[in-house]
Amino acid sequence: MIYESTDSVDSLKHFYEGAIASAGQKIFSTTTIQGGVSYVFAKDESGGFGGSVNIYPSGDGKVAVQVTVAKT
Repeated sequence: MIYESTDSVDSLKHFYEGAIASAGQKIFSTTTIQGGVSYVFAKDESGGFGGSVNIYPSGDGKVAVQVTVAKT
């Protein structure tokens, strides 16, 4: 899923950090680049179920959010 928001990158980062933890997932990788952030998460180190969240400025004062969830 991809959407645009008028919320700030920091606000969305805090939201998704909490949502990932509330879903029983752990963030295993955090990458920051050009004002954005990317999280890779999974239930545990063996994978099984997890995904990624990418949050980045998209122009015109908006922030793009891409969420991918998968079962491996």
